Amino acid sequence: MPQKRWISVWLCGLLILGILIGYMYQPRFAFNLTLTIIAISGLGIAYGLSKKQRNSRIFLPLFIVSGIALGMLSLVLQTELNAPAFFGNALTNSDTYWKLQIRSVLKNSAYSSSYLSQVIQRDDQNTQGTLLLKLPAGSALEIDQEIEVIGRADSIAPSLFPYSFDYKKFMAQRDVYFQLKPAKSHFRVLPTHNPSFSGKLSRFRQRLMKNLEQQPIGNTELGVIKALLLGERKDLSPDTYSEYQKAGAVHLLAVSGLHIGVVLWLLHWLLRPLELLPKGRYWIMGSSLVFIWGYAFLAGLSPSILRATLMFSFLTYAFYSGRITNTYNIVALSAFFTLLLWPRMLFELGFQLSYAAVLAIATFYKPLLALWKPKYILVDKGWQLLVIGFAAQLGVLPLSLFYFHQFPGLFFVSNLIIVPAMGLVLGLGFVVLVLSAFQILPQALAIMYHYLIYGMNQVVFWVAQQEAFLFTDIHFDGPKLVLGYCCILLLIPLLYFKRPKHYRRFLLAVLCWQSYAVISLYLDSQQRESYIWHQFKKPQLISRSGLHYTLYSPDSLPPYGVPDLLVAQQGVSLTHKPLENLYQQDDIQLLRLDRAAIVPQASAQPLILWLSDSPRVHLEKVLDSLNPIQVVADGSNYPGYVRRWKATCKQRKTPFHHTNEKGVFRIEN
Repeated sequence: MPQKRWISVWLCGLLILGILIGYMYQPRFAFNLTLTIIAISGLGIAYGLSKKQRNSRIFLPLFIVSGIALGMLSLVLQTELNAPAFFGNALTNSDTYWKLQIRSVLKNSAYSSSYLSQVIQRDDQNTQGTLLLKLPAGSALEIDQEIEVIGRADSIAPSLFPYSFDYKKFMAQRDVYFQLKPAKSHFRVLPTHNPSFSGKLSRFRQRLMKNLEQQPIGNTELGVIKALLLGERKDLSPDTYSEYQKAGAVHLLAVSGLHIGVVLWLLHWLLRPLELLPKGRYWIMGSSLVFIWGYAFLAGLSPSILRATLMFSFLTYAFYSGRITNTYNIVALSAFFTLLLWPRMLFELGFQLSYAAVLAIATFYKPLLALWKPKYILVDKGWQLLVIGFAAQLGVLPLSLFYFHQFPGLFFVSNLIIVPAMGLVLGLGFVVLVLSAFQILPQALAIMYHYLIYGMNQVVFWVAQQEAFLFTDIHFDGPKLVLGYCCILLLIPLLYFKRPKHYRRFLLAVLCWQSYAVISLYLDSQQRESYIWHQFKKPQLISRSGLHYTLYSPDSLPPYGVPDLLVAQQGVSLTHKPLENLYQQDDIQLLRLDRAAIVPQASAQPLILWLSDSPRVHLEKVLDSLNPIQVVADGSNYPGYVRRWKATCKQRKTPFHHTNEKGVFRIEN
């Protein structure tokens, strides 16, 4: 039986394992429910037995199966694909009538406005499910608004480029699988009746932001203020976000654990006189919980705010009730309830980074702090902040390298200057919000807050400009991620106990990481392959020889997705050459037919036919003449030509690949 002092950690770990198993294998609801009931019933019976029997071999397996089954069941219950009334169970290829309700407003692009919508009705049937709705640019819908649409729901398109961000996978992890793109004349917004609580909050947030826009605050600073106080990043310029990312301070632009922690610290000092009252600590605890949850709702209750508020709620309760005996149990308990209610949060990067940072601070803060004990108070406070930053960065480093492939070397500078001022920034920001809500904000205070945010931005921009300390294009794949966290875990006993065996284990883990890095680099250096790239109106070929790449293209500008390819495959150089019509890769020939449409004589070698620039050829005669093993059409061809070629290849049973549908075509050895 697991020790009681670690019971929350065990439960959380088993729940996570169950969610992962459920995501990978997607068991049926009936099987999952039956397994959960049997396992939990058996666990209850085993627990009811005598102490001697409870410690027998049967209790631990039942405990493990119950935790895993609970994780699988929580994911199955939250998966819309399993709902009998899910709209995706009966889709057609023709346009149909949809009645939708806006559930969330996503960030707009130059071409469309995106929303997450709840399906109310499809044709004459009441259905359910979440649909990604993309309307023409300039559409301005709000939460709770209903809309009637005529259109066809399609699967969200996967990424066309290897190793690039896959929006389909990203949305699937959030239980959204289909999208709807109606024409401008094919939708109608309905009047809103009886707005929900979230809709009322959204309108109140919009009113707050409009009041802020009327103040003498610059656009750049206004975008940061909205992100900092209300979690609204839609008005944040891409350049500002990029600078914060380079400086290692992007976490300041999302209302999360740091913000909730600073708010609780402010409340602790403001409400400290209540400790003089009977049960004053409970009054402080209750007031603090009410305030942070009110702030969470005001900030939109996004996943990052929700998990941070839930985690700090457990920490607040434990602190004021005097029950902080094991920080790991409290953190694990908050993660357990978060994932039990919203299991798909496990796949969100923010969830992973938040808990990795918190666990790293709880683990490494004390041993790192003990490395140096400054004599002066001011230096000591700076050292404490520095240690917190290093501990948090150590915890999130493998994840940051895995997802972003870059590391800001001066992260501690921005954090050392900005984090101590966060109490002033947030405290004064709340005053500005409240006064602007009643439209009684003094202009002098607005200008003061503008310059405070301006100063914070200047610090971040200066750090971001030190490009010599920004390490980018770092190769870091899945095995390196796992081995990296193995090294960090083995560093824990080394810092606490400093015994020879701990040094040996840690150095062995580092050696394993280095060995894998060397082996993977060697294997990548032996690879030879080519890619017919997808680019609108421009034929392009990427040829790889080990770690060196050649771009065959009309110009030398690397197309979208190529930098991701080079990072993932540890490429060290990219040279440019003009396009040719015939390429040779080992025993395979690649023939490019362009606008000139010059068809050479047949070759005895296997041939791949590449159609580009809409060549005017009789494809049946070309297939008879060359007998290719594969036909590939890139993004430089007219859609009408591609449709004809596809039909011809289907009739002749020749494999056909269109990069606009299936993505980049890879030619392996």
